Order: sequence, then C-alpha cells, then structure tokens
Amino acid sequence: MSKVLSNTAKVEIQWSGPDGSSAANILYVLAVAGVDVTSTGVLQSISNAFISALSLSQGVVGVLVCNPWICAKVRSIDNSGATANFGDSSTGANGATTGPLPPNCALTASWSIASRYRGGHPRSYFPGPPASALDNPGGRVWSSTFISTAHSAFSAFLNSVNTATISGHANGIQLGTIRSKSKGQVIPATFYPYLSVSVHSRVDSQRRRLGKETI
Repeated sequence: MSKVLSNTAKVEIQWSGPDGSSAANILYVLAVAGVDVTSTGVLQSISNAFISALSLSQGVVGVLVCNPWICAKVRSIDNSGATANFGDSSTGANGATTGPLPPNCALTASWSIASRYRGGHPRSYFPGPPASALDNPGGRVWSSTFISTAHSAFSAFLNSVNTATISGHANGIQLGTIRSKSKGQVIPATFYPYLSVSVHSRVDSQRRRLGKETI
C-alpha cells in the first residue's frame, strides 16, 4: 500500500523520553505549485516550519509535553517518489511542563478530513502528557481544562503549518493525510487536508513505547 504522491512530503516528529523511551509522529504535507519537495533546502524549510508550529516555548511542546521528553528532531522526506532527499531540523528542546505520565500514556489529536469511511481516520499520539492534567488522580480521562488547552494548542499548530512561507510561497504547504486503501482494496493515493482537530478525553495508550520486557 503505497502513499507515494507527487508534491508531498512525509514529516517525522521524533521524540526521546526517560529510560531510553522514544516516540514519533508521522504527518504529511502537500506543497503548492512552485514548492519543490525534491529539494533538500525546501525540505529543510518544511522541517523548520514544523519546529515553529510546535512552539517550543509554549503551545504543543510547552503546555502538552513534559520534561524530560525532548523534541529531538523533525525530518521532512520527499514523498513524491522522485528522490530519497530529506531535510532535518534538530532542536533538543525539552517539554516545559513537569510530572509526565509513563511513556505508554498518550494525548491524542484526532484530525477531521473531507472523507467518510469506517475506522482508520487520522490520529496523532503525543507523548509525555502531565499527570496533573488528569480529571482525577489515577483516572482515565483528561480534565476539561486540559482538553480545552490541548485543542487550542493543536489548532494553532495546524494553522501555523498551513500558513508557513516555504521557498518564498506564503501558505506553501497543507497539513493532511494520504489515503491509499478503501474497503481492503488499494486505490490511487489521494491527499486529504486536515480541516480541524479534536482532542480525545480518554488517556490513550502506546504500549510499544514501554519497550521490551527485560526481566
């Protein structure tokens, strides 16, 4: 099932956490005409735009992700199929909040697109949410205040990416997903821009982030 599509780039947000834990968010962008996603310089600019959108001193990293989780790097990769080029933007920026939940706990952003189908809708699982954001200590849902804060942060992130100037082009990229399968069948890859975001109230799990059992 190929997600290769012209004028698109794959963006990897790479996180490192305590005790050797790690996480990654995989996203896609569609570039406007005149923005060459095969160029390493353009891909570097896309990575820089994501770093800016993450708002390292506030926003997503600052209020949603806890120290000692680190946004280690953003890598943008040519997804057109023409090259294997990529552009990195390394930050090493710690989350600004304290008191993270265990690595398997995640805050989920659910993205809406102009397509209706069963299951599989795009979601992003962000690591290192704070224990103080729980509705009750040891509970399974986030507080309404934290959900509101997270929604504002992710909405600002979406808007920042979509309004970024890339290679001299204002609003040079769109954040979204690529669908290449329907009802179990492979279909031509199609890009769907993210229209809005919602935040799940449940504390979600990414069990693989705990790593292999060692004892």
